[in-house]
Amino acid sequence: MSPLEVEIYAIIKRMHKKRPKTEKAELELFCDIAWSMAVKERAKYLCAKCGKLAVNSHHIFKRQHKNTKWDIRNGVPFCGAHHEFWAHNDDFDIKQEYVKFIASIRDFKTMSELYIEAHKTAHFSIADMIHIKNLLLSYIEKEREG
Repeated sequence: MSPLEVEIYAIIKRMHKKRPKTEKAELELFCDIAWSMAVKERAKYLCAKCGKLAVNSHHIFKRQHKNTKWDIRNGVPFCGAHHEFWAHNDDFDIKQEYVKFIASIRDFKTMSELYIEAHKTAHFSIADMIHIKNLLLSYIEKEREG
């Protein structure tokens, strides 16, 4: 097990008192944490809106869309304030501002690809999950190497 895997499992242990009951559930939780780390690593842990410390990784397309749930292009790092108030605000004007901001930091081609992927049906096997886990670990390690 790599030091990065040990780090992620330590985060899982701190956050969740009970261990997931199935291998697939454990892999999903691992990928959730690794995805969040990868999104923040890519941005050097800076909030995409204000440049303060990013503590949250926000999904542009909701987490329920399995095909894009762990795609790092679908993530935006935010400080706590911007994640809670700005990214999850139902006020029409604020939501419009958020959509314009996302459009300013992601090109149309990427957003189109994510939209198409997000709306496909996905069923991941354990082998698929292990592949996703390894891709995320590899990405984080490359980002940390600089």
